[in-house]
Amino acid sequence: MSVAILLSARRRPRPRLALLLLTLLLIAASLVHLGLGARWIAPQTVLRALLEYDPRNFEQRIIIDLRLVRLAAALLTGAALGVAGLLLQTVIRNPLGEPHILGLNAGASLAVVATSALGLSCLLYTSPSPR
Repeated sequence: MSVAILLSARRRPRPRLALLLLTLLLIAASLVHLGLGARWIAPQTVLRALLEYDPRNFEQRIIIDLRLVRLAAALLTGAALGVAGLLLQTVIRNPLGEPHILGLNAGASLAVVATSALGLSCLLYTSPSPR
């Protein structure tokens, strides 16, 4: 093997290492997120709530009942936005395609204005009439 091949092999990005580091960063940020809020909760209590849940402990109930749900919603929303971007770029076959360039934001704004102007939003949120 020549020196150029060896040097080019060393300069390649390592996606496995980057994926591992980003996963560890996501886990650490998630644990910090579970501890932050109107009431600060120590990291030991967060880990104890995740590993050995005690429903009588008020702080652990805050973590499991409120903050874990909020974290799951945030992670699912981020994943959904990532998949939506991937699908958008795949369908239009443009790796640089984004909603601003394609005019999708303007179209969505037009739909919101038209729905509000025509009063269609009232039809979506009305409760059924009592009988």
